[in-house]
Amino acid sequence: MKRFMIAILMMAALAGSAHAQTIFTGQLLISPTDWDHQKTIGARVTRDYFGDLFDWTFTTGTNADQMATLVVNTITLTNAASQTVDVSALTNSFGDAVSFKAVRLFGATAPAANTNAIEIQSASSNGWASMFGTATTNGAMTVRAGGTVFAVAPDLTGYAVATNAHRLTVLNVGTNPVSVTLYIAGSE
Repeated sequence: MKRFMIAILMMAALAGSAHAQTIFTGQLLISPTDWDHQKTIGARVTRDYFGDLFDWTFTTGTNADQMATLVVNTITLTNAASQTVDVSALTNSFGDAVSFKAVRLFGATAPAANTNAIEIQSASSNGWASMFGTATTNGAMTVRAGGTVFAVAPDLTGYAVATNAHRLTVLNVGTNPVSVTLYIAGSE
């Protein structure tokens, strides 16, 4: 009887895990609030009005305008230190291994408490060329204290991740400790 109950519990556990599904849908909206850009010439006032700077709605999947998972990774670096991040070998907040094939959203935010800038670039070995160029062309993003950078590629290819092009380097370019949070989303 004991073996029978253990077998039933194992089958129930396997059945439950076979139906596990991650869903990732939403909207990325960058919209100015209360911006007032005006110029006064004599008695005449001219104003600029702004709509949404960016508005993208996505669903779960692997096609254009779709993403399947998100990885949020906070990195802390001592003075002049660097860390290599492999976008083909990450872990999401559910503890699942993530191996991106197409990244459709890449973001980096640095807290205002940072006193140095952070540079993100293609790694010298197996660098993520579709996002940052090769190590020799050195296309880098600089994230200043309190700053944010986002890159979005909603098409089918996104920022492609390949066997030989999947690593980036995060570098503290100053002499004080800093942190940065990376947001990487796309499909596997």
